[in-house]
Order: sequence, then structure tokens, then C-alpha cells
Amino acid sequence: MDESETRTDDLVIPDEATEPGAAAVRGRVLLYAALAAVAVAAIGLGSWAVLQAPLWPAYSHPAATAVGKVLHVRSRLSTDAADYAPYVLDSAVATALADDSAGKRAGDSSAIPDWKRPYVSMETSAGAVDVIVVWKRSSVQTSWPEANRFKMVLDGGTWKMSDAETLDELSVPEPMRRR
Repeated sequence: MDESETRTDDLVIPDEATEPGAAAVRGRVLLYAALAAVAVAAIGLGSWAVLQAPLWPAYSHPAATAVGKVLHVRSRLSTDAADYAPYVLDSAVATALADDSAGKRAGDSSAIPDWKRPYVSMETSAGAVDVIVVWKRSSVQTSWPEANRFKMVLDGGTWKMSDAETLDELSVPEPMRRR
């Protein structure tokens, strides 16, 4: 290698000051290196996306989103049944949640512990899914269940809760996977 060349690892790039056209060669080399880096990154991200994709629908399903929204309303101890109404099938449930929040608010008690992101565990039919909420352990709410299953039904284009049940640690289902 002479003084008119710059060596980068095993790649010899001509010196722009002494050789005509060297700038074009250097530009192409840098372009190819950048394209190779993008390709490697895309392949790496692609494999990551493939590994993550099967669970993606479980967490992004509109029913799981609706459960997350009602949990936020509940955690604020909303005493207005209208705040719960868009998320529950039966208006009596909305009223009961609002009344329960009023009682907890008067006693300086939190309505629910923190929770992990809701997810769909299974599609029971074209218009019904089970959404799971796993509760974070709390020293204040020690009697709270490990998780709850919320039965969600599609009602006029909106996902609403039709029923709920508690789950113990051994019966918490996994997130739904892509078919």
C-alpha cells in the first residue's frame, strides 16, 4: 500500500487528492456499506418481528384495548356510570361500578391494584373473546386475585364486557397466538 491509499480493514480506498475519480469510488463504497448495514439491520429486525408477531394481536386486539380503558376509569374511582357505560353490556353493571367507586372514594381506598397489559387469551366466536388481566401484587390489596378473565362481546361494533371471573395463578391462560 502506498501513501496515496487509505486502508480500512481489508478495503483499499484511493486517496481523493491524488487520484482522479477517487471521490466517486469512495462514495460508492460508502453507499454499499450503508446499504449492507441497512440490509443487516432489516434482517435482524425482521427476525425480531417474526418472533414477536405471534403475540401482537393478543395485546392490540380492540377488546383488550377496551378492557384497558375501563381499568383506567375504574382506577380513577369514577362515580359516573356514564364513564363505564361504553365498556359494559349491562347498564346495571355500569351503575354498580360507579356506586362501588363512590364507596371506595369515601373510605380512601383504591379501587383496583395496578395491572399488567390486558391481552386476549382466546377467541370464543367471531364476536366474542376472553381478555385476561393479570394484577400486580400489592401489599395493600393482598386478597386480590391473581388475574381476571373478562368475557368481551362485540355489540354494535364496540367491544363490551358481558361477564368476568377470577382466576388463580395456575389457571391464567397464555396470550392468544396468531393462527
